[in-house]
Amino acid sequence: MQEMSLAAIAVPVALAVLKVALVAGLGYLLTRRGVLHQAVLAGLSNLVIQVTAPCLNFANALNGSASASVPASLLLVMSAPVVLCLGYVGGAGLARLLGVTERSRRSVVAAATFQNASYLPLAVAAAVLPPLAGLFPVGGSSPAGIGGAAVVNISLFSVLYLPLFWGLGLWWLQGETDDGPRRLSWRVLLPPPVVGVLAGYGAALTPLRLLLTPPHAPLHSALLAVLDVGQLTIPLANLVLGGMLALALGGRHLRTRDVVAATMAKLALAPGVMLALLAITRRHWAHEPSLALAAFVVFLECATPPATNLAVMSRSKGLAGGTSEIIPGLLLVAYPLSLLTLPLWLTAFFRLLSLP
Repeated sequence: MQEMSLAAIAVPVALAVLKVALVAGLGYLLTRRGVLHQAVLAGLSNLVIQVTAPCLNFANALNGSASASVPASLLLVMSAPVVLCLGYVGGAGLARLLGVTERSRRSVVAAATFQNASYLPLAVAAAVLPPLAGLFPVGGSSPAGIGGAAVVNISLFSVLYLPLFWGLGLWWLQGETDDGPRRLSWRVLLPPPVVGVLAGYGAALTPLRLLLTPPHAPLHSALLAVLDVGQLTIPLANLVLGGMLALALGGRHLRTRDVVAATMAKLALAPGVMLALLAITRRHWAHEPSLALAAFVVFLECATPPATNLAVMSRSKGLAGGTSEIIPGLLLVAYPLSLLTLPLWLTAFFRLLSLP
């Protein structure tokens, strides 16, 4: 099998992360100049959660429902809780080992647990996979074929990840009330972004798909409109991230133990354990193209930095004290570090895949 050099992986990864940094930098500058203030950032956060993220999830789920092998689909759907557990256990363990304070612990563990599960993996996969299309002849060995297959796989991974992130994750970040733990209801598990992905898969499995997806379908323009709104999610979330950095870092300093615990757990410990698991089970997936691509997506999800939408969540009402100050700072450190760690981890994965 062919191999890919470290430089060939590092450059597209750096460009994908740079896109996040540039928009976040604009949000930072606008907030420092007073154009974006706390009320505006809160409104943008609600807009992402209530409108743009559900639209994006609906369109991605509908368009990503193309055929995938049953074993690969099951691997992708069921791997999301495993990836989250690796991050949670690693983050909680390192936080306790390094003596992270109670005020910071929830933010540190959240940054170690929840990764950028959609747009950064999509950008990295689209940039890295086409030269290696021969390794994953799924949907054809052309760059377009492998790119489409990667979108499907990332969408399948999100089936369980999105409810866990937007539902359980937001509920957990809110902490306890004076009367004890907040009540976990079905409504908590079905926030608007989750409803969006469920509606997308529901439409994909009904005749509604024929009215939406073909280019000349009666409702295709409506789907394009939904997608246009959904595509605002990424820039808006990154603007909020930059604004939150400006508010959080004004006159404040990050604690070294918080940064070390979060970044080590998310960028080193979790992908290291996942790579070991894939190495142990290699004979079960490495020689089946659809399973190999699924394994790549699972590993990519495990190695990506924390979710920028954690900054959006940190603007939500009722979050535990200090969250809106700590999480943006952790993201500020984690993303530059991922420029170093992500290419190295992906190189290690492709070397593992290329073994005879």
